[in-house]
Amino acid sequence: DGSVEVDSCITRFGFRWVSFNATSGFSINGTPLKLNGENRHHHWPFVGEAVPDLYQRFDANMLRKCANFVRLSHYPQDPAFLDACDEIGLMVDEPPPTWMQTGGTTWMNNLEEAQRRTIRRDRNHPSIIVWEGYINHGSCNTRLRDAARAEDSTRSIGQCDFPHPMCYAGQTANGGGVCSEYPNWQADWRRTGEAGMIDQTRQWATQYGLAKTNAQCSGMQGWCMFDYNTYHNAYYPDTPPRSICTNGLVDLYRIPKFTYYWYVSEVSDSPMVFIANYWTAASATNPVWVYSNCDSVALLVNGLSQGIMTRYTGYPTVDHPPFTRNVTFQSGTLTARGYRGGVVAATQTIRTPGTAAAVRLVPDYTEIPANGSDWVRIVIQVVDASGTVVPTAANSVTLTISGQGKLIGDNPVLMEAGQLIILAQSTQVAGTMTITGSSNGLTDGSTTITTTGTTAVLPSAGLSVVPVYSANKTILALAGASSVLLRLLPENTIVSVFDLSGKMLMKRCQVNQAFLAKMKRRTQGVSLIEIEQPLTK
Repeated sequence: DGSVEVDSCITRFGFRWVSFNATSGFSINGTPLKLNGENRHHHWPFVGEAVPDLYQRFDANMLRKCANFVRLSHYPQDPAFLDACDEIGLMVDEPPPTWMQTGGTTWMNNLEEAQRRTIRRDRNHPSIIVWEGYINHGSCNTRLRDAARAEDSTRSIGQCDFPHPMCYAGQTANGGGVCSEYPNWQADWRRTGEAGMIDQTRQWATQYGLAKTNAQCSGMQGWCMFDYNTYHNAYYPDTPPRSICTNGLVDLYRIPKFTYYWYVSEVSDSPMVFIANYWTAASATNPVWVYSNCDSVALLVNGLSQGIMTRYTGYPTVDHPPFTRNVTFQSGTLTARGYRGGVVAATQTIRTPGTAAAVRLVPDYTEIPANGSDWVRIVIQVVDASGTVVPTAANSVTLTISGQGKLIGDNPVLMEAGQLIILAQSTQVAGTMTITGSSNGLTDGSTTITTTGTTAVLPSAGLSVVPVYSANKTILALAGASSVLLRLLPENTIVSVFDLSGKMLMKRCQVNQAFLAKMKRRTQGVSLIEIEQPLTK
């Protein structure tokens, strides 16, 4: 509008090329690659879909450590998650926003329109390599296929351009296909102990091994990455019923099960070892299982060598089968040393847990924005005197909070296999919040989170300041003429203007004479000014 920018759209995009070949499977940028994927349900405990960008990225990073591919089940997910996938190299399969067919013509019309809107929103994300052209578990749907091609002719369409079936035990996908779901019917809680989680690994590794040996199979997507809320029925029993499907590599609270670490060993280049054992007299200690991508692993009990472990032969077609060895249990420490080229490259030591002695609180982050919406996950653990998590602990832990924050979640918290979580949300005032966990007979544990922001202080009566919602933006509420406020800002400051309903009137405008003149004429309806750089005075 003359010299004033009144609207803009900035979008990121990237370049890569992929193919699904009927005889040789998947390749990216001309290089063959087996897709090792998982399905993702995006909701979290206590908050459902109200997940901040910080934890959209948290989920993406957790997935990338154990997979190179993710299916968005079964709805458009937060753009912040896709942004993270673009940046960390996690490829994406986006289905139409539906789970099963539930209606007739009107329902189908709505689904096609929803798919078109989904593709328009997301098609500039290079991480997305597949649109699905079918209703979940179904065959190619010509309406969805044609709609996807009309909106974006550059991507392959699952179940239409290549097979995209469900795969059960002993099945794989031919013709360049990808298994959309290979189910883990061994649905275990962490609290069920080592044996169940080791058996879960057996099922997943056996099924994934089928894809590794089939050149025509582009890859597989496991069902699923995270436990998730669902309807309660005989398939997902619990007492009392909480309606959580426990098929995940990681539980609903983002605490990994053993199988997650096997996938990390299969995907990661960084040397790692993980002992799939709690090292107690009641543990499944014979054999001891260790997941590792090292050349060889040595086992030690209380510092004494038990020899080199043996690769498990039950699923030889995966890149990194687990290591096993029979040992005699002795209370104390169990150490696994992974070797590459004859040199120790990774080590893990676990210790026999003793009697529960204390509560420990472990936050994912110690600093979050003071915006009133971000939260941080705090893992609550019951530990013994040496700091080892007690996997049999089922204590009730009560949480309290002081300072600039509030708690979200069950409180008191009943431990599962010695640990669970609480969420701590910031207020709109920068400062600190301290969370303390207490349980009868145990030493309290505490942690402190810093909440950060910028506050603008302007020398003008009649203007109120709203606390900042991020580290580099300031929101000012107007109780007077907006032109008066704007003249106090440095020239070329970038601002956006909103009306009383929150609708954006002007986006990312520079404060200059032309802009001030325009704002002087706009005397009604302006409610908020968003300033992109922090102000101190």
